[in-house]
Amino acid sequence: MEIPRMSILHKGLACTHLTSAILYWWAWRNHTWLDIIMIPEYLNMIEACLYIWSSSWYSKQSETFDDYYSYATHKLECTAGFIDLAACFGWIMSWYRTYTRTIGCGFSFDDPDTFAYSTTTVAACIYISYNLRVLIYPDEYATNHLYYKGDILFCIGAFYYCLAALRDDGWFWFMSLAGQYGIAAGLVETQKPIKQGLPQYLVTDLCRNRRQQLKKRTEEDKNNNQPDIVVGKDENTEMVRL
Repeated sequence: MEIPRMSILHKGLACTHLTSAILYWWAWRNHTWLDIIMIPEYLNMIEACLYIWSSSWYSKQSETFDDYYSYATHKLECTAGFIDLAACFGWIMSWYRTYTRTIGCGFSFDDPDTFAYSTTTVAACIYISYNLRVLIYPDEYATNHLYYKGDILFCIGAFYYCLAALRDDGWFWFMSLAGQYGIAAGLVETQKPIKQGLPQYLVTDLCRNRRQQLKKRTEEDKNNNQPDIVVGKDENTEMVRL
């Protein structure tokens, strides 16, 4: 049986998605795998694998929503949509924890990252709405094209992510206040210290109070290293120590 060309294209795009997810993960290779900002990267890879799985069933679907593969495909993609939505919020969190606090790089539309994660988050909500609608109302399977809007928003988000990547690599040096990480000398006050993101936060910190443990360990080490102090002698012992 000959595999339709569109099915091959869908599988190719799904594999490209997985490759992109792996590259996003590789971009954080200098961070520990337990860092909380790595969670959305893991979710992104899981989502990409689900889309590869669902795309392998596209050629087996019927034009009506009355077969196993159509129903299973939309259940997979609905699950992938929820994972994608969680990853989008995770990227907002990781961006907030790592970005440089400076002009044009913050919660403002001067920053292309703001456009990017806003559009991808809305697109994830659209995909979830589409798949839930089809699963609840199968008779709309052939007429519901809501996912087109999600595709358009994802394309717009990808465009802004490209702009953000070019900005971070210094391609927009001529746009001094366009969200680049560096400070434009002469246009803003360079004497003020620039904060380079927030401290590292591990996944294990979510399930235990790390500060209390470190404080307790520090006190124990301090007590163990404290020298003995002679305070006096009595008839039965040579000395009394504290």
